[in-house]
Amino acid sequence: MARNLPVPPHFNDSELDAVIAEAVLPLGAAFKPSAVVIQSGCDGLADDPQSKLALSNGALWQAVEQVSSLVPRVLVIGGGGYNPWAVARAWTGIWARLNRITPPDSLSFAGQTVLRALSWNHSKGRNPPEHWFSTLTDPPNWGPVRPEVRAVIAEVGRL
Repeated sequence: MARNLPVPPHFNDSELDAVIAEAVLPLGAAFKPSAVVIQSGCDGLADDPQSKLALSNGALWQAVEQVSSLVPRVLVIGGGGYNPWAVARAWTGIWARLNRITPPDSLSFAGQTVLRALSWNHSKGRNPPEHWFSTLTDPPNWGPVRPEVRAVIAEVGRL
């Protein structure tokens, strides 16, 4: 079973929390899968220019962790994401959270060296902010759960 839940531009952490808690988890619990495949693209992150969504990587980590808790077996694969720093930081945090490791507040010199070696031929890559090199965790991007998102949640409930 697969579901595609369309969300509006500037989709925020509060909205992702609501979609997971009120639509995805109940749907998963009703379906009772024995395994889940999570395609964990990073293009929904605020630091990625493609999707015009506004998620923090912490919200993505929590969503992957919550969905994976539904089943005894989970396969998490990578996916979209154009900002190499956002992708590296997001996937590192996903791996950590799935292995019950709390991502560090600041990165080691070795971790920063890896991130500083990346480049990106995009206007955002010309002068990256310092936190892309020094931390894994984005600040949360809380906001209202808009009516368009409530409508998506309600539609899943009708399936």
